[in-house]
Amino acid sequence: MMKKRNFILSFFLLLLGTLFAFAACGGEKTKELRINVPENTVLEAELGAYDIPKYDVVDSDGLIMAGYLVEVESVVGPDGKEVPVSYGKINVSVPGIYVITYSASGEGVKNASLKVDFGDRIPPTVNMDEDALPKFYISGFTYNLPQYTISDGPDMSKCWVKVYYKANSDSERVEVAVENSRFEVEHNSGKYIIVIHVEDAAGNKKDNEYEVEATGPSEIVEGKILYSDEKFGVSQVKTLWNNFQLSYSTEKAYDNEAGALKVTVPSTGGDYIILDRIIESDVSKYTHLVIRIYNDNDHEVYSGYCWFGDITLAPNAWTELKIPVGDLDTKNVTHPAVAGIVINSENITNLSLRLFDDYEKNTVEGGSTFYLSAMYAVTEAPSEPEMVVDDKIAYFDEAFGVEQVSLYWPAPHKLSYDTSVSYESENGSLKVEFLSVQADNYVILDTPWIKDVSAYDYLVFRVYNPTKHTFSMGTTWAADTEIAAEGWTEVKIPVNLFGAAGSITDMSGAKLSATDISKLPLRIFGAGSFAAGECFYISSVFGGKAAEPIEKNVVLNFDKASALDRVTLHWGDPNKLSYDTSVKYEGEDGSLKVEFLSVQADNYVILNTPCIKDVSAYDYLVFRVYNPTKHTFSMGTTWAADTEIAAEGWTEVKIPVNLFGAAGSITDMSGAKLSATDISKLPLRIFGAGSFAIGECFYISAVYGINEIAEK
Repeated sequence: MMKKRNFILSFFLLLLGTLFAFAACGGEKTKELRINVPENTVLEAELGAYDIPKYDVVDSDGLIMAGYLVEVESVVGPDGKEVPVSYGKINVSVPGIYVITYSASGEGVKNASLKVDFGDRIPPTVNMDEDALPKFYISGFTYNLPQYTISDGPDMSKCWVKVYYKANSDSERVEVAVENSRFEVEHNSGKYIIVIHVEDAAGNKKDNEYEVEATGPSEIVEGKILYSDEKFGVSQVKTLWNNFQLSYSTEKAYDNEAGALKVTVPSTGGDYIILDRIIESDVSKYTHLVIRIYNDNDHEVYSGYCWFGDITLAPNAWTELKIPVGDLDTKNVTHPAVAGIVINSENITNLSLRLFDDYEKNTVEGGSTFYLSAMYAVTEAPSEPEMVVDDKIAYFDEAFGVEQVSLYWPAPHKLSYDTSVSYESENGSLKVEFLSVQADNYVILDTPWIKDVSAYDYLVFRVYNPTKHTFSMGTTWAADTEIAAEGWTEVKIPVNLFGAAGSITDMSGAKLSATDISKLPLRIFGAGSFAAGECFYISSVFGGKAAEPIEKNVVLNFDKASALDRVTLHWGDPNKLSYDTSVKYEGEDGSLKVEFLSVQADNYVILNTPCIKDVSAYDYLVFRVYNPTKHTFSMGTTWAADTEIAAEGWTEVKIPVNLFGAAGSITDMSGAKLSATDISKLPLRIFGAGSFAIGECFYISAVYGINEIAEK
């Protein structure tokens, strides 16, 4: 009982002490709560969609109080009507002051109001592609005002465009006269400022300014592309990777020029000199671009453009780099690093010059120095041969022939005129030198002296190979011929392979016509055994005609060497055709030898231009096949006259003429029916010859037209 009284007494004393302590401190008042909407403030906003600001409940110290939710109670427009709220947004189209009222959950927090003044305060917008502005203005030239549009409600009566000139940062602007939306640039320094003023009916306005640097050479010269002979030239070019340092220098100068563009290579590496600011970028009316390069080093260096025209720069000397303008349209001339930028004759901006002494790495030794002269676009009169010769298409026996051709890939080979090697009575030949090891390339006959070769049966040239290697030459894609070692080899291209139905194309894949063989490729392939420094030689190219058949009923004169001009193989790789006099049928002079270069059972000898095209007067076509081997195989045509060719002897093959025509079964290799009135491109089918080994062969006699009564 005593313990209970003591506990009650203790609790009472504690409570009393707490009350005295509170009284001593004067007590603590409850802090006032409010929504922190800014007081006595009117916000400004643009007409349209508006995100309603969010606020919190705070105490008198500005501390955010947890557990309170502030919501938008209402939004009232200047007309006193309530504005609908959707997901915390309102849409305002009428200007004026809008009152937004907020409320908070919980007791003791008063509502708060926010005033927002909505109006049109944004000026109209100028829409213009600034990249379309010139990179610079050239003195002496007249320029159009830039094209643009204005949106967001402009008052066009208050909008205008003016052009100003400012000499330097300290000078005043001077207005430039504009007539018919064009103005003339009179200065080659300072800046021209285009001001487009926009304004709307509400008075919102803005001056949009576009600055373009004024520059230019001392004098504008027609056809002058790169002004490397003065300081302006440095501003016309740039490098890709900054491994080449560019500057203007008077240390070297070509001819009577005042200076040159100096190229310094501080460290070993690659780079490109890119034509960037070209005054006359359309050079389509010219024939060539010409620039001279001084190689200020003790070793040879190579130069060209991406990716053609490579030349050798002799040490400590000026060398001319000449770029045919036509090549810019026919070859794949591109930006060295940016995909999709193709350079053509109508715009040579981004044409890139390269300097390199290592073909594989495309680099230049550190410490190298070069000088570039001015570049000109020129029109050169077409060169002519020393003496025009009948039927001569490419004059490789004189210097003019080098001007007729180019290399598809210039890096691995070099073309030059050479008098040390010549075919028969010619004075020289086209020398093809290997600068690096590469098996394939194409000598492009850009400008044949005779473009229309439709009057000829074939084109012919000879190749001299002084090495012990063999390789092949032909065209795209026909006349593949193995070039023998240590001697001359004849290459013939049948003219009937030109045209829509033929197989000869330019390097773009377009069919070449016999009426214009410009850009004809002479294909080099299989030359991977040639070492750098080795070479071969090509004679002049002529147009030739096949000899007339001796007998009236000779459809194809395989007993004469001239027959080779009239036939091709459907697949040129597995077999080889040649004229042979060691094997001949009865009183004939020789036969067509078919040699196996690889093991393949089937092929087709195509009678492209038979001596007699119209065989409708005959009952049969007949030829004989001599097989010296122990194998048997078959011959006929597509798809008739299949005949087994016996081993070790002659076998006769007959093709009924009545199988030609719309109702017959004989077709060309495309599947088109052949007519008896024109059997051009008749295939002689070889099949079942898979037992023949490499080096083995058989022989075909002349093909005759015969009737049942009298036979050849």
